[in-house]
Amino acid sequence: MPDSIPADSVGLVSPSKLHIDTPITLDCGKTLPSYDLVYETYGSLN
Repeated sequence: MPDSIPADSVGLVSPSKLHIDTPITLDCGKTLPSYDLVYETYGSLN
């Protein structure tokens, strides 16, 4: 890991995970009873 973050970098980014227990039906007709949504954010959120 570098000692400093380059000026053109978005900074350290780590994924967040949201577990969703609500079933979702896919376009193919199959249903997922629950799923994990993994996302990353950059900068400040409102």
